[in-house]
Amino acid sequence: MRFNVFSVILVAAAILPQRAQAAAPAYSYVDTSYVRTDYDGIGSSADGFLLRGSVGITDNVYLIGHFADQSVFGVTLRDYGLGAGDAWSVSPATDLYAELSIVKLVASYQGFSVDDTGFGSAVGIRSRVSDRIELEASINYIEYMETGDDTTFRAAGRWHFTDHLALQAETGFGSGANIYQVGLRWTFGD
Repeated sequence: MRFNVFSVILVAAAILPQRAQAAAPAYSYVDTSYVRTDYDGIGSSADGFLLRGSVGITDNVYLIGHFADQSVFGVTLRDYGLGAGDAWSVSPATDLYAELSIVKLVASYQGFSVDDTGFGSAVGIRSRVSDRIELEASINYIEYMETGDDTTFRAAGRWHFTDHLALQAETGFGSGANIYQVGLRWTFGD
């Protein structure tokens, strides 16, 4: 079921831009979101916020970073990441991209904390299917040094209600957790 939804998003993102006269996706932005993570088997959800950004350094290459802060049962979970990406235009409004990053996860409870560092990668597609609507889908993989690995299938939609502000909704489905986000994106530099 999850693969079918992901396939439909990819096909729609690839076909629709040929009919629309939309701008290419932008890679210089800052966004913030409310985040809720439903973990399998614990009966409760972690919630908090995400701050994420990207800065284009050439037409194709960009730097990425994120910080997430969530809590569940008094445990604070913080997730950091820094990396770089490369985008390839497949139509005037659609890009394929690949990203590599270094990630760190810190869990703390009443003054005690543990952390783990790893590497992340993602491949995906972003498409401005109209002047105001953008769709994105990706496959993300993280390999932590001590706690193992995880693959997440992610889908996002953005409504650009001005040239530089967008309302966004995003979801990710992985082994052991589902992630839901809603927030705002500010695009700059274009």
